[in-house]
Amino acid sequence: MKKKLSAICFIFFWLSVQSQNLDSWQQVSSLGLSGNSRVRAISFSIDDKGYIGTGISDNLPRNDFGEYDPATNQWLSKTNFGGSARWGATGFSVAGKGYIGLGFDGANDRKDFWQYDPATDSWTQKADFGGQARSNAVGFGINGKGYIGTGLVYLDANFPTDFWEYNPATNSWTQKADFGGAGRSRAIGFCIGSKGYIGTGRIDSYNVTYKNDFYEYDPATDSWARKADFEGGARSEAVGFSINTKGFIGTGEGSDGFIKKDFWEYDPVADTWTRKTDFGGTARSSAVGLGISGKGYIGTGFDGKLQKDFWEYDPTNDKWVQKANAGGTIRKETVSFSIGGKGYVGTGDNWGRLL
Repeated sequence: MKKKLSAICFIFFWLSVQSQNLDSWQQVSSLGLSGNSRVRAISFSIDDKGYIGTGISDNLPRNDFGEYDPATNQWLSKTNFGGSARWGATGFSVAGKGYIGLGFDGANDRKDFWQYDPATDSWTQKADFGGQARSNAVGFGINGKGYIGTGLVYLDANFPTDFWEYNPATNSWTQKADFGGAGRSRAIGFCIGSKGYIGTGRIDSYNVTYKNDFYEYDPATDSWARKADFEGGARSEAVGFSINTKGFIGTGEGSDGFIKKDFWEYDPVADTWTRKTDFGGTARSSAVGLGISGKGYIGTGFDGKLQKDFWEYDPTNDKWVQKANAGGTIRKETVSFSIGGKGYVGTGDNWGRLL
């Protein structure tokens, strides 16, 4: 089955808090959203909380939004996403605010872009995304700015390589150097320090092509550099995030047609991959992942059926511990990114083989 910041990136993952335990996974609370199982949702973290919303459930796009608190292992329902219901959206956080945009609403690709303020639990519409409307793109944040690229122009089955920078201070988009690899959807993205990373994913045309190539983006030079290929093999719909100075990729659907539970660590200094303890739950694709306070989290997804279990990974001891199930909606198909030392990931389900 089949957030003044210097050289800090903000993506799907929280980077720099010490933990008492060693590298492990632990199950945490289930996702607290309304509805039934879903896929292609979005997630990100702000400070020490995680957020998940949108996606597709019961064959309908959703706009609900929830907050996860690791300290209490509980989910709270928050104000619904300010835009229309959708799946395959892109999200990230910058300077204590969250952002969600793009995606597919069941009829059209979207390019509207919204800011979430956790202090007021409110949404404000911002400038539309600078590129073509699309879904299943990658987003992350570095040094107070957000970045979005790749994805799928759904109705045209086009996989663009353009790459855009969002400046929250001016509420404006600027096109940057095109992504260094081939266009793709369902890739993973995260940041480590002042660099961003994108890899894996798929290209759907007459045949599906899975990717394991991996690229580094340097905002200081506006340039891409190919790095060591992901050693876990070509795949899409995986989970990616960063913790401290390392990146992590795991789960997903492989080019061999099987869903995965392997989990890998990337060292940007050595440009090497090291296999770590397999994900603590079942093999799956389209899961959600995020990093909070020095630990990683993966949950939901599809392992032959939709799942709602939620797991915590401790990199200090390379172990997984199961936490309270993700309450409410189950979902799959992850999106991930990092912003200002935070990690963010989203998921979803397409109820079929959507491009």
